Amino acid sequence: MATVEQPPAHMAVYSVRPVDTNGSVVDKAVLRALDWCPGDLLSWRIVAGLIVITRPGYGRRGVTKHGHLSLPAHARRGAGIAHHDRVLLAADPDQRLLVVFGPHVLDEMAADRRYETLPDRGQRRRGRPDPARGLYGG
Repeated sequence: MATVEQPPAHMAVYSVRPVDTNGSVVDKAVLRALDWCPGDLLSWRIVAGLIVITRPGYGRRGVTKHGHLSLPAHARRGAGIAHHDRVLLAADPDQRLLVVFGPHVLDEMAADRRYETLPDRGQRRRGRPDPARGLYGG
């Protein structure tokens, strides 16, 4: 009897959370998956509109004493994230990194996915979708 190869277990941890007025994001499950603890300092890079976070860090910010992820203002600005925006946290425990997707990146991803599902692939509308017009071009 033939065996079916199982895909590898998906180890990423995802969460969608709001950014508070102090620039913090509360999601202890994501931080626990990365084994990040209160007081840990983190390193921040902006890559293609995303915030890529790793540990160890050399800055003054990271995981607060309450176990919240503190996003520095320069990182939020670089990724186009404002207070009260909801962000997607994508943790990869194997790589020990966290990627923060802001709303503009998520809108663009959703618009691209919707464009790919159109039967005529956008022949009614020339070009790629404009995320500023919403998912359905409205």
